[in-house]
Amino acid sequence: MASFRLGSTLRPFHENAKRFDAYCKAHPDYAREAKALLSENLKASNLRKGAAKRALTHCKYGHPLSGDNLYLAPGRKKRKCWACIKRRDKSPKPPSQEQIRRVTAALNAGRTIGEICWGRVGDKKVGPSILTFRKLKLHRELNPDFDRFVVAAMADHNSKGQLRRYNRETTKEKKSDQDVVCVVINNGKPLPRLTDEKADRLLIGLREGRTPRSFYVTAAQLKAYCDAHPEYAKEALPLFETNAKAARLRKGTHNRSKTHCPNGHSYAVHGRVALQTGWVTRTCKICESKRSILGGIMKPDILVKIKSALKRGSTIGSITASGRSTRLIKHNALARHRRENPEFDRFVSELTKNNISRGRLLRWQRVRNVAVRKGTNDYWSIRSMLPANFPDKDDVVSAIFEDLLTGALKRENVKAHVHTYITAYNRMYPTKFAKFGGARLVSLDEVMFEDGSTTRGDNVSHGLWD
Repeated sequence: MASFRLGSTLRPFHENAKRFDAYCKAHPDYAREAKALLSENLKASNLRKGAAKRALTHCKYGHPLSGDNLYLAPGRKKRKCWACIKRRDKSPKPPSQEQIRRVTAALNAGRTIGEICWGRVGDKKVGPSILTFRKLKLHRELNPDFDRFVVAAMADHNSKGQLRRYNRETTKEKKSDQDVVCVVINNGKPLPRLTDEKADRLLIGLREGRTPRSFYVTAAQLKAYCDAHPEYAKEALPLFETNAKAARLRKGTHNRSKTHCPNGHSYAVHGRVALQTGWVTRTCKICESKRSILGGIMKPDILVKIKSALKRGSTIGSITASGRSTRLIKHNALARHRRENPEFDRFVSELTKNNISRGRLLRWQRVRNVAVRKGTNDYWSIRSMLPANFPDKDDVVSAIFEDLLTGALKRENVKAHVHTYITAYNRMYPTKFAKFGGARLVSLDEVMFEDGSTTRGDNVSHGLWD
């Protein structure tokens, strides 16, 4: 009793439940308190079971037990690692010699692959399995002699499977020895695709609006039977087409009749009709917005690629921007992973801390390039407005640019004022045909006499404004 009060159970005392119940029947006063304490202690003990495993965050190979890598096994909801499951599926362990011996004996006894690998015949459990299908497949690939033995042993199993499917809807009383005799007569060959009895039941069902699928009959089976029975085909095929069309229209009725999304938002208010992979669907805009804000889950292989890209100097935009060949993930998924993993967020921040300065420099460089390119284009545009035989075009262009920069001239008025700048240039630098007063202008560098070197400038005694 003292141990019960301290939280103990029967197991430390090596006592079984029967002896404890017998003692409690003989001592009712003891039983009232002891059973209540034992019940509470058992509940606490059950909660403590598996606490060490529940605290694990990674499997023994270092894979995280969270996100897409977590698999909850049905039943007890045991946590398993998807990466390890895939690794075991790709490279299963070879079967033991004892398993191969048991498989050989089972095949000689007439058992099927389903009975050997899954212990089932259809949906019926017939016994324990011997080994997994992947191990059997691996051994067949590595041992051609064993593979030929399996093929020979399973030669007539196709007919057996068809026999079981065709008699699935009939009762055991209606099955006769003719079914077994049919397999022997056909010597392992496939049975007829559709019997007359089942074809009659199928025709009745077609008249009622049913489809061949509800009778476990495929379209190929129906076509083969109709080719052999033209009179039957005249009535069955039109009904088959009509019922198939009606069945296609009935698809998705439960979704079309919904008025609210799974989260309770009205489709009438927040619904959006979208075309996805060829199908017209209704989606909830509020739920889409929440999913977009939350972001998706990043896969481990994508995480490795993102880290290597950031180490190479890539920007976040090059990784997340749509339409780029370097895109690896959506921005909201990357943002979610950064929120949930502070260490990764620090890693990204450290590698991209200079990206803002680099981007600003790149943008200003582009602006300057556009300005220089635009100025160059303006220079050649103004130069083309001047006469082709004009001697000093650069002087006139410089004067026009000076007025454009000071605001004395507008860009749209350049063409109309080009002749004004040409006149001003000629006035400042007159040609030999210009006149000063009533005489023609002459050059001071002109030689005065043909047989000498004296110029007009040599005879100048005072300036013009002296």
